[in-house]
Order: sequence, then C-alpha cells, then structure tokens
Amino acid sequence: MLKSIPSLALATLALIPFASLTAQLPLPLPLAPGQRVRISAPSVGAEDLVCSVVVLRPDALMVRAAWYNAPSKIPTASITRLDVQRGRKSHALTGLGIGVVAGALLGGLIDGSLGGGAVAGGVVLGGIGTAVGTQIKSDRWEEVPLDALRRSFTRQRNVHFALGVAVSF
Repeated sequence: MLKSIPSLALATLALIPFASLTAQLPLPLPLAPGQRVRISAPSVGAEDLVCSVVVLRPDALMVRAAWYNAPSKIPTASITRLDVQRGRKSHALTGLGIGVVAGALLGGLIDGSLGGGAVAGGVVLGGIGTAVGTQIKSDRWEEVPLDALRRSFTRQRNVHFALGVAVSF
C-alpha cells in the first residue's frame, strides 16, 4: 500500500501539464447571434422572456424581443435560467390518443356496446385527432448551463489571454 502512494503522486504530477493546457483552450460559446432563447432574470424583470440573441458579452447578454426592436442588455449575473430553442415539435401522437379514446367512448355510447361502434369511432376520431395534432406545433427548448455564460476572456499584463471563471454557490 505504501509503495502505491508515490506512484499515484507521480501519475498526478505527470498530468498537471495536460490539465493546464486544456484549461487554456478557448471554450465554444453556447449562443450565436439570431438564436432564439428563453431567459429568466427576475432581478431585472425578465421572467420567461422569449427573444433573439444579438451578442454575448463577458458581462451581459444583448437580446432583441420580437415586439421591441431595440436591443436590451441583460447582465449575465442576473440570469437564473436560460433555454435555447432547438426546433419545433408536432402533437400528432397526442391528437391520435385523444381521438381514439373520444371516438371509442362516443361510438360505444351510440352503439350501446364496446363492439364495432367503439372501434369505428376510435378509428374515425383517431384519424381526425392525428390530423389536428400535426397542425399544432410547440417549441423544443434545451437548457444552457449558466456557467457557460459566465466565463470571459480578458487581456492581462504580459499574458496574451487569461480565462476568468465566475463561481456561484
């Protein structure tokens, strides 16, 4: 057991140069201009604000809402949640399910049994429900880790670049 401790220390020391190298690599920004986002920043009065990204700065996120053409500045420190739109989804399966159940119940009531009327009603209203559900679309959102917003690149004396990271608890 005592012989393995120096080996572990040596292995740890050998990895330090690689750790510092990867810490200096620039990390990709999580947002691009024009990307649609949903922001929660209660301290500045933004609760589930849906808007487009103008630019991501080290200290603030500049956004433009659809109903207000001028860009707004939201400090990154005030953002409590940030979601990025990742497309839209259809509700065809939900429509199918609602249509089949409603059609089966209605067909069963009209027929007086759970036989052919329930099956026919389920098939007919299931098809109608599917058609309606394909026309109803909603946004798909993906949450962006807030620590990705709070990193910044700054110019320092005698150093080309340094990576600053904000840590919150």
